[in-house]
Amino acid sequence: MKLLKILILSLIFILIHNILFGINLKTKKDTTKKEFPGIVFGNIYAGYYYTINDNYTPKSGFEMSTALLGYTHKISENVKGIIIYDVTRTTNFSYTDTSGISNYFEGSKYTAFLKMAQIDWKINDVLELNVGQLLNEQYLTLQDKFWAYRYIAVTFQEMYGFGMLADFGARIKFNINEKVMYSITAMNGEGIFRHQDDDSKFLFSGNFEFRPNKNLIIKLYTDYQMPPDDTYEPRMVFSGFVGYKTDKFKIGAEYNEIFNQGYIRNLNYLGTSLYSAYFINEKIDILGRFDYIYESAGIEKGQYYIIGIQYRPAEKFYTSINTRYNTHLDYTQLYINFGIKF
Repeated sequence: MKLLKILILSLIFILIHNILFGINLKTKKDTTKKEFPGIVFGNIYAGYYYTINDNYTPKSGFEMSTALLGYTHKISENVKGIIIYDVTRTTNFSYTDTSGISNYFEGSKYTAFLKMAQIDWKINDVLELNVGQLLNEQYLTLQDKFWAYRYIAVTFQEMYGFGMLADFGARIKFNINEKVMYSITAMNGEGIFRHQDDDSKFLFSGNFEFRPNKNLIIKLYTDYQMPPDDTYEPRMVFSGFVGYKTDKFKIGAEYNEIFNQGYIRNLNYLGTSLYSAYFINEKIDILGRFDYIYESAGIEKGQYYIIGIQYRPAEKFYTSINTRYNTHLDYTQLYINFGIKF
């Protein structure tokens, strides 16, 4: 709680300092009279899979991994709001929540849920404040975009449960220049499907991104989550990412580790992911990915491979034929994936 108080007091001091005294930075003008049209956007990701052996059930089927609808609107040059609804199975859990409920009726596997509801305030050219339900900077704001084949498969940390998609909280962002950005975030730590716990334990995170040139990206992320009580250990996460991209190819690598998963001492999860693509032309990519799960929930020294080709018949319409092999479950699958963004 002391750290949260320090963050809140720091934010209040920064805001008062800007309002009363100003700083040696060019403050963004708030042109409230200008009209900014709202933008509706959406993603639909669908596919079909066939399992070559009998180690996976159902052996084949159609699926939809994403049906997302969002809206963003700027009310001025420096203030905007974003809201996103997605669909997934939202009530498939068996742990006891702080209300004492241990099981919920599963309901639809395509239940709509609030994925993001964020207010962005660019105070000046350097300082930015985000509040609401924020996307997690652990992997969703950078690695997911760099991988860019989410309609085929989500990135390592989302696939193996190394972090949450989003959570309720506040974030202070420092955009030092075009090369350096870092941020500090305080969140409930309960994820997108649950309210804050009874003890008001928070998750604090720091994110650092460095772009030395237009091709290279380096990112470091860490977070700290307080345990429910003194009988448990704090949970901590460290993630490192390096990506390099040109007009002809890209390659990215990430290292991910969780310390004291579930607040249990020395229960550590660890894994790495390497992904790349070669752009044959504006419409065709060859892509590949390799995940190594040293340890995760029920997985030890598992490997996961994706090799495929992407074809874009039209702008923002993506298709892919790919094959995947999972050593932990020992199955090979053939996939046909489709994705559209509007």
